[in-house]
Amino acid sequence: FFQTDESVLSKYKCVTTYKAVFSDTFLRADCFEKVEVLPNESQNQVERGDILLTTSSETPDEVGMASVLLEESGELYLNSFCFGFRPLPNRLDMRFSGYWLRSDDARKAITFLAQGSTRFNISKNKVLDIELLLPPLPEQKKIARILSSVDSKLALIDQQITTTQTLKKGLMQKLFTQGVGTQDSDGRWQPHTEFRETELGRMPKGWKIQSASDICHEIVVGIVIKPTKYYRESGIPVLRSANVRLEGLNSNDLKFMSAEDNDLLKKSKLKEGDLVTVRTGYPGTTAVVTNAFAGANCVDLVISRPMVNIVAPEYLTCWINSDGGKNQVLKMQGGLAQQHFNVGDMKSLKVAVPPLTEQKEITRVISTIDRKLKHLQTQKAQTQQLKKGLMQKLLTGQIRVQPDPQDN
Repeated sequence: FFQTDESVLSKYKCVTTYKAVFSDTFLRADCFEKVEVLPNESQNQVERGDILLTTSSETPDEVGMASVLLEESGELYLNSFCFGFRPLPNRLDMRFSGYWLRSDDARKAITFLAQGSTRFNISKNKVLDIELLLPPLPEQKKIARILSSVDSKLALIDQQITTTQTLKKGLMQKLFTQGVGTQDSDGRWQPHTEFRETELGRMPKGWKIQSASDICHEIVVGIVIKPTKYYRESGIPVLRSANVRLEGLNSNDLKFMSAEDNDLLKKSKLKEGDLVTVRTGYPGTTAVVTNAFAGANCVDLVISRPMVNIVAPEYLTCWINSDGGKNQVLKMQGGLAQQHFNVGDMKSLKVAVPPLTEQKEITRVISTIDRKLKHLQTQKAQTQQLKKGLMQKLLTGQIRVQPDPQDN
């Protein structure tokens, strides 16, 4: 038991964080953190409905990000990296103000006022000069209610994504340590009953532990020397780390090279069924080359070409992305995730290799979860697009709404 010293407690106050104001449209009391306040240090107390803005950022399009405090909970204070406004009573609905300040028009107006060279800033007085297209208060409330309903749907989708990701993590842990079993004469999977201890932990007795170099025809690296000299406006796609994600390959910000250069650099030309692995940033992250990217080239990625009579490319990808693979990658780098993952690291990676039929069943089960995650991600993107369109139309007066009776 410790006796509380009131003089010590008085040094600490709950203060807004720059990150919370920057990231969140609406703030609650749990977004604040307790920090030590120096003697005689001036602190501005914030109240429910106050509008808080960040004062600066490294780029002008991130200056003046705004949040609105939705609830009152004891003494809450503003930190020195933000400033705040207190709207006049009965003029501005607090949820409406939060949405408006995150709208395209508001962001353009604030960005236009940002000043600086290496770091950009905005002053309180300049923000006060921004003109706000303001419908009557009852209509503001109805608009805020419509947008809040979309936010509620987005929150539900995010919760489903998190739940599914947790389910996938637990399922992969079980599949890569217990497997799915063996098939009986009726084609049904019967759980393994015999296990043995291996260097990777307890595994089904019939599984082998092999190095990636023993189950791949070839493990090489993509273009690493002055890759930018090959880039063209169009031509053959060139994959980079940004194109490799746990959910597979994507076409985000693709680079291109000429067909001639692609043939010249045939060592790193990709085939369907090859694996590409990130070396730096999120090292070890692996994806299978699909038919859509067959014939493409790649920059600074490890390329592995599995022996398909021993290991299915989809299974090997799932293994490398599982905890069993990730933990090995971290150990190879001394626990530091920013070092390079090299060809030698991939060659020495240990893989639990079940029979091919079981590999395919394991990847089938995982792909079922992946399809659900992809569906949820698509739903999220569509809902975000819906919200963006509604904000543009509702907050600019392109669409007017009839207030509900309780808003008048």
